[in-house]
Amino acid sequence: MSVWFDGIPLDELNRRGASCANGHLGIELIEAGDDWLKGRMPVDHRTRQPAGVLHGGVSMVLAETLVSWAAAFVVDPAKYHCVGQVRIPTQRDR
Repeated sequence: MSVWFDGIPLDELNRRGASCANGHLGIELIEAGDDWLKGRMPVDHRTRQPAGVLHGGVSMVLAETLVSWAAAFVVDPAKYHCVGQVRIPTQRDR
């Protein structure tokens, strides 16, 4: 059983991402299954740190991109709009 509310249009999402961070970093959505989404990103001059390896922050951009698109397509867009969230630790967490 698929978790997607109404499918996931990979071509449309790649087109929409072409002129923002996704496109600048070469992020591409390549496959979607019933309950998963797969993307890729090159490790090149745009995504490496000065030491020559993949920059950890850029890894998080890829992860956040996949999670955000997935979240947006598991809900009814007429009722919900998914955005990133940051949890601020409270005194109770310390």
